[in-house]
Amino acid sequence: MENLFGGSEQWLACISVRSAFDLFLSVMNFSKGSEIIFTAINIPDMTEIAEYHGLVVVPVDIEVETLAPKEELLDLAVTDKTVAILAAHIYGKWVTLEAVKKIAKTYGLYLLEDCAECFHGLKRKGDKKSDIVFFSFGPIKYNTSLGGAVVKVKDSELLARMRAKLESYPSQTHWTYFQKLIKYSVLMMGMNSPTISWFAVNLFHLLKVDYKNVFVSFLRSFPENLIASLRYQPSAALLAFMYRRIRNAKEGEFELCKTKGDYVKERLPDNVVIPGSASKVGNYWLFPILVVSAFDCRQG
Repeated sequence: MENLFGGSEQWLACISVRSAFDLFLSVMNFSKGSEIIFTAINIPDMTEIAEYHGLVVVPVDIEVETLAPKEELLDLAVTDKTVAILAAHIYGKWVTLEAVKKIAKTYGLYLLEDCAECFHGLKRKGDKKSDIVFFSFGPIKYNTSLGGAVVKVKDSELLARMRAKLESYPSQTHWTYFQKLIKYSVLMMGMNSPTISWFAVNLFHLLKVDYKNVFVSFLRSFPENLIASLRYQPSAALLAFMYRRIRNAKEGEFELCKTKGDYVKERLPDNVVIPGSASKVGNYWLFPILVVSAFDCRQG
């Protein structure tokens, strides 16, 4: 992976970003009750992992226009128990980290940069001042290899400890990865077929089953026993597929996806608020818009 991402930087391959985050916390062994600041939007599993290690998650609200954490709230969130800041780039948008870097440096905190949703080729590989940078290639990510993550670790001693810990884990079997390939291939084929999707959704309605919960549970890489599921080395098959997918990533494909997203964005009504409209677009991994709920209308 170093050949792809740059030999002068230090990279580690894991089965997921969640696995790498758990690996980092395992080797750091922060005191129970230590605090980690999260930018306000992230997946629940990241919070669960932090809490498993005895950390208290402190969320900091973000600016709608930039998706960056509000600097004044970020500064207020730091206490003498704070050990790290996890800053996430979300929806395929790149967040400006200047305020985060300044506060992390001022208080001597680890800066963890979550780029799981933002990969769009090898030109942008995270901030050089971040202690850890996470990239995901999971089932619903751009340039997916149906699993896997690549993680940059700035400190060579920390990297060595994380690598040694990872090598103490059993390897993911080829059969486990093959099962994921089959499951996701069938699921994606169904979701991309209007006929199959129509039939499946109506069948779930007939059975009075929430089809969204069913589909989301299938898409989750680790539906049960989260921590135990994370502690595996990636299989050789996953590593080979991930290497091939990253090596063959074409900038033009990402640019085409961005062009399509921009086309939609430019044709929305002026009163539609798009979170991250002032951020640099890496890709349109999700296309969020802010809407007024029926409850808000009744209150207003």
